[in-house]
Amino acid sequence: MATDQRLEHVVELTQDVQYRLVSITRDQPGALHWFEVALSRIEQASHRLGGNPTLLKAQVWELFSKASPLLLILLAMKGGQVIGHALAQVQTWDGRLVGWINQAEMDVMAGKALKDASLNALENWVHHVNSQ
Repeated sequence: MATDQRLEHVVELTQDVQYRLVSITRDQPGALHWFEVALSRIEQASHRLGGNPTLLKAQVWELFSKASPLLLILLAMKGGQVIGHALAQVQTWDGRLVGWINQAEMDVMAGKALKDASLNALENWVHHVNSQ
């Protein structure tokens, strides 16, 4: 999958264990497949956490379809398998634009290196949104 280099991070935990953290955007070739995978995870997490998965799914679809920079979807991958996701978006709060992390979920223990890469990706996204 082709990605913006600011938004793809390779995290090597050991010589044999490598994770990829990838931001999913509409303009990437093959993005719809990975978006559907992410959307399924987002919907399931919302349901488990007592949210409104139907409304959240509609909101995420709307932002994704518009290629909005106000939406960030990250997938954590090991090999070709998705092992985690994060959902963030920019919203108005008290008259100011604020980046919200709506969901962050891992299926496996991945350690500090992947957490650091995730925070770095969020920081890069915030700088990218602020530069537009």
